[in-house]
Amino acid sequence: MPEAASREAPLCGGCRSSGACRFGVGVLRVGDGAGRAEVRCDPIWQGGQRIAHGGWVAAVLDDVVGRTLAAQGTFVVTSELAVEYLRPTPVDEDLFVTTEARPDGDRRWRVTASLHMRKAPEQPLARANALMIEPRSGHYERQKQKMAALRGSDAEDR
Repeated sequence: MPEAASREAPLCGGCRSSGACRFGVGVLRVGDGAGRAEVRCDPIWQGGQRIAHGGWVAAVLDDVVGRTLAAQGTFVVTSELAVEYLRPTPVDEDLFVTTEARPDGDRRWRVTASLHMRKAPEQPLARANALMIEPRSGHYERQKQKMAALRGSDAEDR
């Protein structure tokens, strides 16, 4: 991706206040529907001995997929995320994620992502296919009301 055409993707809402991704995703550069982010899995996310927890892998892929579109000015939410685990993902190693996004109808985007180890970039560790949806106006207000109903009438407004 040419450096002049790329732009930096914003952090997700959960990490924005701290100024850094808690999952270990570094700067995500995006241009022409493709993205690349440097990543490092902190040992706190290990599921097995020196191996990243599969939930961390899925969360990182989901984060980078959504932020790829956000960097292009398209806000989306995840509708589907299918992760294929190909090899163990090591902790405390230099990794990277690549993405490609394409429109798939009204408000719909298909995004693919792959996680690689910098030492062996030709062998993906995991791949993801995602369906991302541009939410309609009022999406979060409706979700807030649904959550309040699930929590019951005595629950605090969260």
